[in-house]
Amino acid sequence: MFKNIVASTLLSLLLVCTVVSHQYLALTATEHNAVDTAWKRIEVTEDATTRLETALLNESQYREDVKERVCVEVVERLYELVVANDRKYQYYAYACQVESAAQSGSCTHSRETFYQCAMFDIRIYEQAWTRDVEVQSIEFSHGLSSPA
Repeated sequence: MFKNIVASTLLSLLLVCTVVSHQYLALTATEHNAVDTAWKRIEVTEDATTRLETALLNESQYREDVKERVCVEVVERLYELVVANDRKYQYYAYACQVESAAQSGSCTHSRETFYQCAMFDIRIYEQAWTRDVEVQSIEFSHGLSSPA
């Protein structure tokens, strides 16, 4: 009889542990796959700056309605929005207007040689599974507040 009680208790304990572990795994998977819809300020790294400069240099990566072309002197702030593992980046950068994407990227001349230099908001989209990048917008900045 004692063996039956011990066996029954162990079986119940094993069942409880199995249920708890399955619930934990389901919760962890749900948290990992959750869509994060809030912009977060992130560190301006060399990789982030290179991503921006590379995107700006490639005319085919501009969305059709983006007419502005700029070269970047310095990125002041950077925000990221992750949606379904794809990423949007909002760069607040001191940049100068140029005539073509070929002159974009990093500014290589002094400020006096450019038509206009100012703070710009530059949005870049990066698709996770293809690593394709798109310049979505380049606009004069209205300050350093976080993106909406």
